[in-house]
Formats: sequence, structure tokens, C-alpha cells
Amino acid sequence: MKLFKRPLSFQRITSSGNFIPELDGLRFIAIASVVLYHLRGFINVKDSNTYTDNFDYSVLQHYLTHARIGVPLFFVISGFILGLPFAKQHLLKEGQVNIKNYFYRRLTRLEPPYILVMSIMFIGFVFVAHKFTLHDGFFSYLASLFYAHNIIYDISPKLNGVAWSLEVEVQFYLLAPLLAYLFSFKNAQVRRLILVGIILASLGFNQFHFNPFHFISLINCLHYFILGFLLVDLYVSKSYFIPKTKFDKLFGLIFFLLIWLYDAKDFDGYAVRYGWRIVQLASIFFFYYYVLFNQTYRFFSIKWITGIGGMCYSIYLLHSPIIGLIGNPLMKFQFSDFSFFNIPIFTAILIGAILCVSAAFYLLIERPCMDQNWPRKLLKMRTTKVLPIVLIALLLASTANAQSNKLQLGIQACPSLISLHGNEMVNQATQTGIGFSAGITAEFRLTQKFAVQTSLGVERKGALSKGFVSDTLGMTIGEFSSQNQFDYLVLPVLLRYHFGKQNQFFVNAGPYLGYLLRQNNKVKSELFPNYSYSDIAYFKQLDAGVTAGFGMNLPLNEVLVLSVECRDNLGVSNISKLPVVDGGKNQTNSINFLIGMHYQLRNK
Repeated sequence: MKLFKRPLSFQRITSSGNFIPELDGLRFIAIASVVLYHLRGFINVKDSNTYTDNFDYSVLQHYLTHARIGVPLFFVISGFILGLPFAKQHLLKEGQVNIKNYFYRRLTRLEPPYILVMSIMFIGFVFVAHKFTLHDGFFSYLASLFYAHNIIYDISPKLNGVAWSLEVEVQFYLLAPLLAYLFSFKNAQVRRLILVGIILASLGFNQFHFNPFHFISLINCLHYFILGFLLVDLYVSKSYFIPKTKFDKLFGLIFFLLIWLYDAKDFDGYAVRYGWRIVQLASIFFFYYYVLFNQTYRFFSIKWITGIGGMCYSIYLLHSPIIGLIGNPLMKFQFSDFSFFNIPIFTAILIGAILCVSAAFYLLIERPCMDQNWPRKLLKMRTTKVLPIVLIALLLASTANAQSNKLQLGIQACPSLISLHGNEMVNQATQTGIGFSAGITAEFRLTQKFAVQTSLGVERKGALSKGFVSDTLGMTIGEFSSQNQFDYLVLPVLLRYHFGKQNQFFVNAGPYLGYLLRQNNKVKSELFPNYSYSDIAYFKQLDAGVTAGFGMNLPLNEVLVLSVECRDNLGVSNISKLPVVDGGKNQTNSINFLIGMHYQLRNK
């Protein structure tokens, strides 16, 4: 079997082998909604042509403005698809879901297209268009690779703005096996009431601003995913509670139009907005029900519709950069003095370009990655047949002379507890804060027990400080908090010792060197607007210290290893350029809770 010997086809390759065409039909609706929403925004801003007609686009604009609902429609589909095997496990007793295979499938299916697109965007924006500096582009690129851009920057990814939703999806992928225990409740009514309760609670939690986080995360969107769980619960149980009638197409159309009719922002008052969101969620539920359960519309199983829906991931990743790349020069042309002629031409050209480029990407990159065995097949292929995947080919070529099973490459990321130390003032005035670490890793086995491990990544260090705000008379009138952030490019070199059964446990220690990329202080208070400032001029660029940690490796298969590690990076150098009180120092410290995925290189 060869990786690229499959017949040319746009039909998705599913892990179970069961193909539900209506799901790809719903994907078509979702991706069409997203693309049209972004096209509307782009043309409205970029089209500076003068037209002689006064064509009224208000109705079309109204619906297209609400087309951002396409992303939540994807979330519901994800909840349905990821919940399907777990629902079958708990409700039909079809066998336990293999969690290793579940994560392996997500990793091999989604990561190659994503990393490739984000890498191209990084190169294009930094080295071709010069839109970002190398520093800003690299830092944003690294945050996006680890699906942490929303969390770190509190804005959509700079290189590809639509990737914000993929970060939310990844958070759901990680939690889905735990959330799926909701299907273990044996009483169907109780189980479904719990699901509905979670949907309403999540919706209210966000609508009434109880969400403590300012960045977008799964918390903002959980109700959509759980709605998918509710649908799959009914689907697997075959609880078709709405009988088929001759009016199904009419009812389905009404629910379809209701989805896009209004947005919550069109209403005043939290209670009214909450009520509309419930109506909108119910409309999504019933529309999906008519499509998936009653199979009301043949449209959703037409081959070209399911083909476009099937490659929605490629379209989603590529449509925004394609619109910008082709649309900007295209907007300089005026094909007609009439907007109702010119704008459809712009739209048709851009949609055609999106479909052509996405189709090529889908057939060459995404679809081959749907085959869960593609990594093994790839390793069996000759180098000359691996040329379409340049990065992997270079990786294999660079390690061709390595001894078997000695080199391991990977990625790792984690939250961390960060603090500063070194002088009495810092010790008393600062508290432990929250940081992060993310990077690429390499480990070379010296013997069965000993190895050299290194990594290159970005680590946020610093501390949290709190204080009081006083008036001109010295009276306390409020509090403030300041998050001192130091973003370093960190390179540790560690000696690692493996022990235990199959050497799965390890301890490691060694020095590290950090290079300061950015320094920022974020100040928050109820008495004045939040603001930030940088003191980077007062700090040295280099930070040095010692690293020690312990952890374990969990093999997923012959070549993939999941690792967990607790690691302390203790700074020993003084990072301050200015004199420190009482001759002390300013030193960093971070306790990292690392999770990594590593690839074991093998010679054949």
C-alpha cells in the first residue's frame, strides 16, 4: 500500500469507515457561512469603486453580518463527531474507546496541515510582506503552534486570524474524553436533562458576564459542543421524537433562517439577549435534527456539496490569506459602473480561487493525513516519493546516519508558576504568578539509562505584585495588581537518567541560558483603566540558571511518546541592570508542568 496511490476523491477518510454524508453537507453550510462573512467584510472595506446605482443590499447585509454563526455551527458538528464513539461505548456497549488512538488520530489528522499553513504564513508575513518583525512574527507563530495565542495575547492569531476557533477546538478535544462520561448516566431522561442544563448554564454564564477570563476559550463556547453531545445521544439511541411529515422541508427551512435572522447584539438587555440565544440554539438543534435524523433534504448528500464540506478544514485554513492575497489587487479593477454586476464578479473570482487552492491542498496534504496509518506508510516510502512533504523529507534525511532509536524529537508546552527572588523587597512585595512554556525538544540516548536532553522554546517568567492606591491625603482608596512578564527564548542542556519498568520514569538536571525577547508590566485596577508598559531597558538580555525535574514517558505506539514532567528553572544570574537594594539580586524562577509529544526516529 502506498500513501499517494489512493484514487482521486474528495470523500473524507474516516477512522471508523462509516461515512455520514449529511455531516459533510452541514459542514458545507458552516464553511460557506464563514467564507461569505469574511468576503462581505473584505469587500465592504476594500471596494473603493464609485457606482452609479443605489442598489439596496440591506437584507443581504443583514444576513451576511450574522454569518459568523458558521464557526459555532462547526462547534456543534465537532461535539457530535467526537461524542459519537463515546456515546456508542456507553449507550450501545460497542467497546471502549482507545484514548491513545483517539489523541493519535487528532494529532496525525490535524497537525500537518495546520503547521504547514502557519509556517507558510509566518514566512510570508515576516520575510516577504514584512508585515511583522521577526521578533513579533516568531513569537506569534510559536504561540499559534501550541494553540495558545488567545490565552497569551488575548487577540486572534496575527498570522491567521481564523485560527482562534481551532484553539477552542483543541481545548475541547483534550476534555472530550472526560466530558463523554456524561453518556454513562443510564437513565436517558436524566442524562439529557443534564446536557440541557449544561447548555443553558454555559450560555447564561457567558451572557451575564460571569466568565472570569478575558480571552476566548472553551468556556465561551461549551454550550455549542454540548449541543452536539445532545444530538449524538439521540442519534445513537435512535430516539427520533419528531415524526416525519409532509411539512418537514418547510419546518427545516424556518429553523434554518432563524439561525441567521438575528444576532444577540441586535437586542438590548442581557435577559433578552439570553432569550434569543436560546432560540438560536434551539433552531440549530432542530435544523440539524431534520438534516441528520429525518434526512429531509437531499441537498445535503449531493456529491459536490459533501465534497466541498469534506475539505472544509483546508478551506478554513486558507480562505482568509487567499482573500487578502488575490483580493487586494483584484479590488483595483472596476468591471462595471453597477455594483450589482461588479460585486458578484469579485465574489465569484475569490470563491473560485479559494476552492481551487483549497482543493489542491486538500488532495495533496489534508486527505492523505486522514489515513491514520500515514506516518508508518510514509516511513516505508523511498525518499524520492516523499518530496511533496518537504519538511518530513528533510527531517528524515538529516537523521539518516543516526543510530537506530537513539534520537527523539518533539514538542512540549505547559502552564507554570512563576516568581522572582534574590532580595528582601522582591520577596515581600511579589507573589507567585501564572506563566507558560512552549518549545521543541530533542533527546539523544547515550545508553539505555542515560540521555542528553535539550529544547528551544519561549518561556514566560516574572511575578505578580499587588498594592494599594492612595489619594493626595495618603488615604487608601483602592487596590491594584501588576503582572511583571519576562518572555525569554530558553535553551536548557540536561543530563537525563531513565529508570523503572521499561525506563519510563526519568530525572534530569543541567544548566539553562535564556535570552530576553520582551518585557511587559500589566497594571489592573478598578480605579483607572488597565494599562501596560515596558521596562526592558533596565534588564539584562541574558538569564542563566539551573534546571532540575522529574517525569515519565507514556508510549502511544512504536514511534510516538507522550511525556509529563515537573521541572524547576531556578535563575542564578542577576537580571537587573540597575543596583538592587542591599546589594541583592533580581532572579527568576519558574516551576513548569510540562506535557510533550515526541517522535522516535527509527532507521529501517
